[in-house]
Amino acid sequence: AMGASTRWSHIMTLIIFGSQFLVALCVDSVAVIWSIVGSTVSIMIAFIVPCAAYLVITFPLRARKPVRRTAAWVLLMFSLGGLIFCTANTIYDLVKSNGQSA
Repeated sequence: AMGASTRWSHIMTLIIFGSQFLVALCVDSVAVIWSIVGSTVSIMIAFIVPCAAYLVITFPLRARKPVRRTAAWVLLMFSLGGLIFCTANTIYDLVKSNGQSA
């Protein structure tokens, strides 16, 4: 008998694979995917992951370095905003250029 978490994992896997399959059917070129992934992952690697890691690592010491932790939170929030903006801008540019080529 499968447990609830195993069943949920199978359902999520099917949803992820299904959505990837639909995206692959809808795009003309792998360059479209790379541009979206590039705008998203580059900000995550450069800003979000280091800030989040710093906040997790220094959690036990949060009372000792409040200024640095506040700065990390501010940078994390701006980075999340940048991630959303850059990804949305990339998608907008792709939709706009796709409409002009037709």
